Amino acid sequence: MNNDIFRFDLQGVPLDVALPVAFLHDTAEGWKIERNSETGVQRLVFLRWFEEKKENQKFPVKMTAEMVIPLLEAWLRDVDYGDAPDTDGSAKKGFRVYNELWSIVGHDVSAFAAVEPVWLVYGK
Repeated sequence: MNNDIFRFDLQGVPLDVALPVAFLHDTAEGWKIERNSETGVQRLVFLRWFEEKKENQKFPVKMTAEMVIPLLEAWLRDVDYGDAPDTDGSAKKGFRVYNELWSIVGHDVSAFAAVEPVWLVYGK
């Protein structure tokens, strides 16, 4: 789906809620890890089709939301979140699942969803 109708940006919800939204119109043939050019945070990007590029990795089969959840859980356990924010409350490791303008991620038309680590901040 290559239009600006299907946009999402979810955080603070479980992976089993966020990923079915992200994968509503697509399955993943591949993935890559890159830095978000706006935030500098590392993100895992899912690709609707696979192109031979240095940074792209191919899945052995087309992956659904349910199939990638264990991969994301493992990646989120190991990825660098940076320092927790200084807040008058508490912070917990979380994630953001999103796409961008034209239902892609960055400038890659094959990229349909990204996941990046975020600190979830809770007030007192």
